[in-house]
Amino acid sequence: QRDDDLHDAEKKIRLEYDEISRVRKDLERREEEITSAKQKQQELGESLERANVELASEAAEISDLKDEIRKREKEISASLLDVSAKQEEIEKQLKVELDKKNERAVHTESELLRRSKSTLLDEVNKIMQNQETELQQFRIAMQKKEEQVENFKSIQKYESEQLQVAEGKLRQKTADWLMADMEMKKQKSEEESNKASEEFQTVKKLVGQMRSELVSSRNALASSRQKMEVQNRVLVERLAELEEEKNSITSHAKNLRDALAEVESEREKLNAAETQNKVVLERRNLSTEREIICELQNEIDEERASLKSATQKISHLHAEMDRKSLAFEQKKQILLKSKEAELVEARLEIQQLKSEHASLRLILEAKDAHLSDAKTKVNQEISQLEAILSKTELEFNKAVSMLKEKDERVRMLQDLLHNAKSKFSEAEEVLLSSINDPPDHNTVVVDTCSAGSRKTLLESELLEFTRATETKVIALNEELSRRDEELKMVRQKL
Repeated sequence: QRDDDLHDAEKKIRLEYDEISRVRKDLERREEEITSAKQKQQELGESLERANVELASEAAEISDLKDEIRKREKEISASLLDVSAKQEEIEKQLKVELDKKNERAVHTESELLRRSKSTLLDEVNKIMQNQETELQQFRIAMQKKEEQVENFKSIQKYESEQLQVAEGKLRQKTADWLMADMEMKKQKSEEESNKASEEFQTVKKLVGQMRSELVSSRNALASSRQKMEVQNRVLVERLAELEEEKNSITSHAKNLRDALAEVESEREKLNAAETQNKVVLERRNLSTEREIICELQNEIDEERASLKSATQKISHLHAEMDRKSLAFEQKKQILLKSKEAELVEARLEIQQLKSEHASLRLILEAKDAHLSDAKTKVNQEISQLEAILSKTELEFNKAVSMLKEKDERVRMLQDLLHNAKSKFSEAEEVLLSSINDPPDHNTVVVDTCSAGSRKTLLESELLEFTRATETKVIALNEELSRRDEELKMVRQKL
């Protein structure tokens, strides 16, 4: 029984050791998973740093593109200023020429007062009114063109302000992103979990998606840059066309001056001719001048239309750039919000895993303490059992020795009883022999009395000895039963 109890205690201790080794292996496995999760987190941080570098490069490219657009806008504004200056110069030249023509018309009118004064005056008045009307229309057109140039300048100023605001927002978002990245790096040493590998894999996939979106945005920016370059080339071609138109206007003005010189020479020649021929020639000159002015007006209108189309193209280009910048900003904002949410979830998961790890450590410590206590208790119980067993063995040996002594006593009593019985049988035989051989009367009486008394004495002694022996045997049996009960109790305890 003691060996079985010791064997059961050893089994319990082995089971406890197996449980502790299993828990330790589980902890080692979790520590390996946490180490791998840290490595994956480090890789994720490196990928985030690369994404930040790419984002900074994208911001630099956008800034370069904005600078290039500003440069193009400055060139366009300078070309517009040149065009307006040349238009003002042409207008001044036309005004001077018209003033000269008015003077000539007045001179012609003063000369023709003698001849058909009313008819010539009406015609000259009509011509002057037409010229004044055309001049007024040309001035109105020039004012509209100046207003358009001012509107274009204000639009350019507003767009440059919008670009500066967008650039500031982009810088702010980049700074926020870098701050979030730094916070994530600071919390790398605190992130330990057994589920971190899956969560960081998800974050890595999201970073890959972000990278693909950044690549797509970069491609979109490259395509927009190509479009802007194409538009800039178109604008340069348009400016070249405008320059050619300006040159053509200048050539027309030169032709007009040449024509005016020819008219002057013709007028000098016609002064010597007849008055009627002078009137006809003057009318012809006025009609040709009117046609030239109409042609110049048409050319100016065409130039204004081409300039308006170029302005519309530039506005469309700015709108397209604003739209792309807004889309890029929205995508970046969405990505930043999603990354912030993922970081918050990862932090919560890490805190939960930390608490689980701490609880497991506490459980392991409690198991170790419980095992040590159980081991101590088992050792104490084993020592107590050994003491009890040794005591029981001593008592058992003592009881065995006592039983042996009792057996000896019983054997001695049995021997005495046997001797008494033999003596009693001898006495009976003596009595029987005395009865069979009767002696003298007195001797017989004395022997009879002595034999009866001896018999009675022997019987009483035998009865007392038998009773004492039975009492001792009963006491010995009770002692043995008590010892058996004590042994049973000890075995039950074991």
